[in-house]
Amino acid sequence: MSSRILRVLVGTALVVAACSPGGGAAPTAAPGGTGQPPASGGTAAVEFELRGSSNVGPDTSFGRAAEAFGDCLNEGTSGRVELEMFHSATLGSDAEALELAQTGALDFTATTIYSNVISVGTVFDLPYVFNDEDHWKRVTQGAPGQTIKDAGIESGIRILSFHLGGWRDTYGNTRIDSAEDLQGLKLRTLQSPAYVQFFQALGAVPTPLAFGEVYLALQQGTLDGAETAIPSMFDAKQHEVSQYVAQTRHGLSSVAWAVSESTWQELPADIQAIVTSCDAEATEQQITEHIADATRIDQLLQDEHGIEYTQPDLEPLRAAARDTVYPALITDEAQQALLQEVIEMGE
Repeated sequence: MSSRILRVLVGTALVVAACSPGGGAAPTAAPGGTGQPPASGGTAAVEFELRGSSNVGPDTSFGRAAEAFGDCLNEGTSGRVELEMFHSATLGSDAEALELAQTGALDFTATTIYSNVISVGTVFDLPYVFNDEDHWKRVTQGAPGQTIKDAGIESGIRILSFHLGGWRDTYGNTRIDSAEDLQGLKLRTLQSPAYVQFFQALGAVPTPLAFGEVYLALQQGTLDGAETAIPSMFDAKQHEVSQYVAQTRHGLSSVAWAVSESTWQELPADIQAIVTSCDAEATEQQITEHIADATRIDQLLQDEHGIEYTQPDLEPLRAAARDTVYPALITDEAQQALLQEVIEMGE
């Protein structure tokens, strides 16, 4: 057994044990299973058994793209590579999976909190930094995206691409018609400094909580609301315990699809090239499907689930971001230069 595979198995065991009541043996997780057994006749033996983690379910734009990525790897390498995807945070939270990837105990992960380990990545987290999906795509697939990818290698992850997380809105059981309605609300936010400081500037109380625990907190009233992209909220069934969606559109999420740098270095050059090619195909699929899913889910929540949508005035929200969050977080020359580049690409 290779040292890399041993690290993966040990890391997975640690996460599963940590998530199990009492720390005892946990039930075996059911993987997404993109890798297929080698077919007889002309198919190479499996050389690399890889594992990937995602916080959302398999029937999402992210989940479907990850499965397509794995199928492409298996086919493109004639069976030399197999990828098992573990969806719905089976291997732990976003933070736990990111740490496993950094240490080499997990091969691939989809993460929204890469800015916690890549300082310059904070620019992509800034509220209202992107004008629309076209601006986002030019930036993430252009020079600014490459800047963040290059910076990530030092932290132990190699970002292959940015998937479209979509517009982040605010939802829950309190109607929000204006910025003033956010004051005093206990909201679960992405644990990124940009989002925490943004909602603090608006008088809300950002509350750290794993995404998988939001459903119960909304149901029990220990949270007033949360913020994320609505397709992710729908995937987690949080619409069942929510009455309102406020289209605050405060962020256009960039989800980094990353490979552990230690895994990358163990892959031969020909497989690295196939990984890159398959990733490009899967990324385009994910972006296209996400945009379609978001439109469909917004309509579905209103028509069939009785969720009431509101459209607060966004200018006070933009002002809070511009006047408070940007100066507080964009402090070094690299961040300032990247932010200016992003802004200019949207003009």
